[in-house]
Amino acid sequence: MKKIYQFLLCSVVLALFASCGIQMPTSVNHNENQTQVQLAGKNYKIVKQVSGTADASYIFGIGGMSSKSLAKNSYAEMVKAADLTGSQAIINVTTEESNLFALVYLKRSITTHGTVIEFIE
Repeated sequence: MKKIYQFLLCSVVLALFASCGIQMPTSVNHNENQTQVQLAGKNYKIVKQVSGTADASYIFGIGGMSSKSLAKNSYAEMVKAADLTGSQAIINVTTEESNLFALVYLKRSITTHGTVIEFIE
């Protein structure tokens, strides 16, 4: 009988840690550029898509970085991946946040996506 209780207790604990996760992706466009560029004509070409990611882990809500710092790091990683040269620019910048909850553990990931264009005229 004691082994049955131990087995049930282990099963409950395992089920709690294995099945209590929540994934909440959100997507936001924080396009706050002050530069005005005309993209209506055929004066540019699309070079590539780039992205950058920043992660942080929290236990009992303690640890990691703030959302603002994560977003800045994510943006910096995207710009680094873009490796801009000459008359290139990043347009259509979007930010995606994903949170994974598991009891006392939280993993927050922020990914920033953009399109690199190059002006040809």
